[in-house]
Amino acid sequence: MDKDLFFHYAELKIQEKRLKKEISELAPVIQKQIEETSAGSDQVPKVPVGELGALTLARKKVWTFPPGLAVWIERTEMEIESRKEEAKANGTATAVEKSELKFFEKKAGDKSHGQEV
Repeated sequence: MDKDLFFHYAELKIQEKRLKKEISELAPVIQKQIEETSAGSDQVPKVPVGELGALTLARKKVWTFPPGLAVWIERTEMEIESRKEEAKANGTATAVEKSELKFFEKKAGDKSHGQEV
């Protein structure tokens, strides 16, 4: 086993966790600044970020359905989940187990193997 490879992977997973948190904190701040820059304009600017690329805002539709349809959708989704669970329970659904690499970050003073990252 290549312990250096394992250590490098663990370091990257810890960095990934920290980076995701930092990105989630920075994104709304940056979005607000770009929105303020483009206020009153139909054009959303592309903001150059040195040689790395550019930042811009993408438009995404968020749908809201009429109450009757929303209730039907929710009930249908619950029914689908119920049928999935029933199929799992009665054996008509099949599953294939696959191995997956997990990393548990050790916290200061922790005697166990840590918390999953």
